[in-house]
Parts: sequence; structure tokens; C-alpha cells
Amino acid sequence: MSPKSLLRHPDAQSNLSEIETGTSFAAIYPDSSPTIIAPEAVKKVVICSGKVYYDLIAERRERKLDELIAIVRIEQICPFPYHLVAKEISRFPIAKIMWVQEEHQNQGAYYYVRDRIALALGLPIEEIRYGGRAPSAAPATGSKMIHQQEVKDFVNTAMSIE
Repeated sequence: MSPKSLLRHPDAQSNLSEIETGTSFAAIYPDSSPTIIAPEAVKKVVICSGKVYYDLIAERRERKLDELIAIVRIEQICPFPYHLVAKEISRFPIAKIMWVQEEHQNQGAYYYVRDRIALALGLPIEEIRYGGRAPSAAPATGSKMIHQQEVKDFVNTAMSIE
């Protein structure tokens, strides 16, 4: 399953070597930015899943924030990969943690993963920040302009260094 927008997206491609014999599913993709020279200087770790990842890496690249913001993609949220999340996030000792999703706060994975991320990292739940749309009863706004503004707003939240 994949959104249609990712079918031809240049960043959403795999090499044949990634699906050869002897390879396996990756539950988590660590930040692969070659410009993170000093992980201990990263100020924020953005954790996400799915399509929103590509919006975030494009914006991080455009704003030249590769050395300050790490983006970690969780591709399997159930069962939750506690040990993999803890191992990856431990590389960034001073970073604030944020979960980002395109869905509304009450409709995506936030409430499920927030508790598990906090447990994996030994942090209070309140320290797992949220980036995404506000809670809503409707799954979509029904307006392309409002939708684009909401995406812009949560991407700005994700790319801010507090």
C-alpha cells in the first residue's frame, strides 16, 4: 500500500540490492543524512511514519537544517520496535523528540506511539512533542487551500528549533 504521490517520487525508490536474497524488512529507518557529522549536536529528532517523511526531508534540505534536525522513520508501529527506537535516538543525547504525522492528532498513530516512544527512551510522556494537524471530527478539511496551509503549518512546527 502506498499513496499515489509516492509511486514516482525520486526519494521513494529502492535499489535492487535492498530486496535481494538475505535482506529483510526494516522496522525503522535511521536518519541517513550524510551531513550529520556530530550526532551529539543534533537539537531535535523528528520521528514519523509513511509519506510525511518525504515532505520533512525536502523541507529540512531546503532550510539547510541537516546538522540540527534528525528524521527517523518508523515503518512498523505494531509490534513497536522499542529496542530499535531506543538505539537510534540514543545517538542524539541533547535532542528534543517530536512525533510528526499528517493525520489529525486524534486520528493518526500519535497516541499509540507517544506512550511507546516515551517508554523506549525512559522519558515522561509530556516530553514527546506532537507535530501535525489539530484534533478534528472530520478526516479532511474539504478545501485544498486549507489542506496545504495545514501541511505547511505542521512542517514548520517540525522544522523549528526550540
